[in-house]
Amino acid sequence: MHIPNLRFRSLRGLLLGVVLSVLPLLAAAADPLYTAEVRVKSQSPGDTLNGTARALLQVLERVSGDPGVKSRPYLGPELKQARSLVKSSDFVQKEGLNAAGIPSFGTNMIVEFYPDRVRALAKRVGLQIWPEPRQQPLAWLVVDDGKKSPRLVSYRERSAAHALLDRGLYRGIRIVLPKGNAAEKVLTGAILRKDWRAVSAASAAYVGDTQLIGVMRRSGDGWKADWTFMDRGTKLREWSSEGTDPFEVMADGGNGSADALIRRYAIAGRPPEPPPLTEEQLAEMEAEKARLGAEDQQTETAAAAPGVSVVRESFTGIQNSADYSVLMGKLNAIDGVKSVMTVATTPAGVTVEITYQGDPSALRAAIALQGLQSGATRVMQQPAARVPPASSDSKPADTKPVESKSATPAAGTKGASGGTPAPTETKPPANTGQEF
Repeated sequence: MHIPNLRFRSLRGLLLGVVLSVLPLLAAAADPLYTAEVRVKSQSPGDTLNGTARALLQVLERVSGDPGVKSRPYLGPELKQARSLVKSSDFVQKEGLNAAGIPSFGTNMIVEFYPDRVRALAKRVGLQIWPEPRQQPLAWLVVDDGKKSPRLVSYRERSAAHALLDRGLYRGIRIVLPKGNAAEKVLTGAILRKDWRAVSAASAAYVGDTQLIGVMRRSGDGWKADWTFMDRGTKLREWSSEGTDPFEVMADGGNGSADALIRRYAIAGRPPEPPPLTEEQLAEMEAEKARLGAEDQQTETAAAAPGVSVVRESFTGIQNSADYSVLMGKLNAIDGVKSVMTVATTPAGVTVEITYQGDPSALRAAIALQGLQSGATRVMQQPAARVPPASSDSKPADTKPVESKSATPAAGTKGASGGTPAPTETKPPANTGQEF
């Protein structure tokens, strides 16, 4: 009897150990807002780093609600350090179908990030922040496939609405479905009539005061859905979705819900601070300053070139290399622009020095026609007035020709007798167009 007792105690201890080991895992469940799943080619270091960066982009899109996160300046170097933000990661095998319909297997990478580090990164790169906790929209979705009468999609049929629920989670919100009791099924007619008061009254039985109301029906060979988003009794947005894929049409309800909440509750981010300059960049800046100083001194002392002006312009709204390339292209496309040289760059814009064949006012007018945001303007060199060269046979229009006197020979010549020339008044030489 002693041995079975030992076995029982051993089994009980084993079960207790399993429960105690599972409890911390349940308590430390991953936060879906800061967890992303991406497909990777392999578990190699290079593919792992690439997958971590793509997962971080997904999380940043959820945190900020900004689908254009990839185009943010200063984000590239931060993605290379994405591993420093990782709390945990794992690989799972997923089964799918290829183009031929044959089952295939792939590797997915699940990455969870530290929330505080992700928010700090979003602040550094100037992203807006979508505060938490967020609203959980209650979706009143009516589907009319043309075969049966229109019906309300409830929690019991949640598998039919997985596209809507999954898209909401991807965008950072949790969309819930009603229970689908008898009283709620009768609400289908009120939704078709757009009776928002009846919908609001039925929604009072649930937590929160945010509703997504949609009617999805057949439209030719495809589908069409009309959406209305309500928040605290206020209609925030109305939109429609069309397409041949019913799941994509349904998923657009999640996109529209997230967009409406972001416009109302997201906190705008501050302009990002530029990354610190390296020693090589600082040395180049000092050399550029010295060169510009020498050129400024030469500009002040040297005579201005005829018809050429030098204007220093500051442009705002230049946040990345693409904006800079567009600016340079537009400036060089202006007729009369000889050269464009960058003088200084700041987080707010760039300052350039333009050598222009013409008047500075004409250059500023051409810049305005290009649609560029010009700030401070400083004319470094005014175009010199041009004097048209006179030919040797040309005469002023308002003067009369001087008649030569035979008694008085011209200065610098001998008389008819070959003697010393008479002392006459010396006149300046005529302008022959030559430089003296």
